[in-house]
Amino acid sequence: ITQRFWTAFRDRDWGAAALEVGVVAIGILMALAVDAWRSEQAALEREQEILINLHEDIVDREQALEAKIELRLNWMGALAEMRRSAFNHPPNRMPTVEECNSLGASHIERWTTEGLAAFDELVASGNVSAVRQSDIRSSALQYFALKNRIDTLRERFELRSVNLTTRFPELVTIRLVPTNDPNDLDGFVPSLECDLQGMRSNPTFLANLQSNFQGQTAALHTIRFEHLPQLKALHRLVDERLGVNHL
Repeated sequence: ITQRFWTAFRDRDWGAAALEVGVVAIGILMALAVDAWRSEQAALEREQEILINLHEDIVDREQALEAKIELRLNWMGALAEMRRSAFNHPPNRMPTVEECNSLGASHIERWTTEGLAAFDELVASGNVSAVRQSDIRSSALQYFALKNRIDTLRERFELRSVNLTTRFPELVTIRLVPTNDPNDLDGFVPSLECDLQGMRSNPTFLANLQSNFQGQTAALHTIRFEHLPQLKALHRLVDERLGVNHL
């Protein structure tokens, strides 16, 4: 092509020269188009791989979170009843063993806000744009921000909460009781005994119990009505993109 071009140029055959230039330009444009197509295909394949991995993370996380919420609701129910008994509502009601035991963890925020590994990797590497679907990317970023906010709230709660068993050992006593559970190799499990009358006459204990309960209630509300719904919203978007139908 180069030789033909210079021959045409030397002979002042401008039409032939222009034709050769046009052939070269078309060849360059075609090469660029092929490169662009290959890059687009690679980006689509990469996004598909990310979304498949993200979907697996979401399914696992959603199932674990729903199971934890169910367990936490049962535990919070016991703590709520223990609180009612401590505040003497209804009068003279005695707490069950389960309700008394709930005090042992009232200062611990047990929620784990694991991220979504496939997306966390993108955030860490600054490659979030690899998720090209803007609605999925936006929803995942919202989940990521919510996770960080919940982690911060948990840290603040644990800083201000009070371990009732160590702060008030005369009111909440740890005992070892025998068990036939084969998982307990030593044959004993810890259990709590509650001095209900002492609790009711101790305003500091009641204030700390109330504070712990309010913190746990707020955490459960955030997980149930913000964290899980955001995860489900992201799940729906990824399902639509991958054509997944959960029946």
